[in-house]
Formats: sequence, C-alpha cells, structure tokens
Amino acid sequence: MASFLHAVEVKRDGDGCFAAIDPDWFIWGPFGGYLAALALRAMASYSNLLRPAAFSCQFLKAAAAGPVSFIVKRRKAGRRAELLRVCAIQAGEPFLDAQCWFVATGLTGLAHESASMPPVETPFQLPPWDDFRQ
Repeated sequence: MASFLHAVEVKRDGDGCFAAIDPDWFIWGPFGGYLAALALRAMASYSNLLRPAAFSCQFLKAAAAGPVSFIVKRRKAGRRAELLRVCAIQAGEPFLDAQCWFVATGLTGLAHESASMPPVETPFQLPPWDDFRQ
C-alpha cells in the first residue's frame, strides 16, 4: 500500500490538475475521504494562501481506479481569504464537486471560552424506560 501522502499527490497542469486514484485506498470503491483529500490537494496547489479553513464536498457518482482530472476555479480572492472550487472528472464525467475557503496564516481568531460538562447522571443511573411507558 502506498503512503497516503504519495496516494494524494496531484500534478498541476495549466487550468487543472491530474492524479491517479490508487486502488489501495478502496473497499468496494475509493474511500470518500481519500477522494476529498485529492480534491483538497488540487485546490491547495492553486491557492495563494496556505491554510484551509472550511471545506465542503459533494459526491456526484462513484469513482474508479485510474486517472482523474481536476478543474480548479478561483471564486473569490482577497488578501486574507479566498474561495476555490474544484470539479473532479473521470472518463469525461464529473464525480465530485468541492469548495474550500483558504485563509492567511497568522490571523487572530475569536476568543473562546470552553465550558466544562455539568455534573449529570450516567445513563445507568437513570430510571428504566419502562417506568415512563404507559
């Protein structure tokens, strides 16, 4: 089995990227997370910013082992954030659409407060369900 980093390598070429879907990352077909990682790597190769902040992916149909091409489009760009979209195509048919916001490194985020879990009873300490049924 190839290393994951090797399995998600993409080669940039003009307006797109190319990769090969490795059958080592299959059960009945390629893992969805593996395909999403390929899409993210394709977008990252075009991004002017380094840090993915939000990613969404829609699977349109099943993919197979073999070559895949990615068409990457920049949807919005700024100094601090940019939105990229990718369409993954195999045998002339799109099988995945994804988009990702990339952000600049070193940005400060919102301050958070972490709340701790309140003391509650465990499920085994609660009354049985039959006590509530009528």
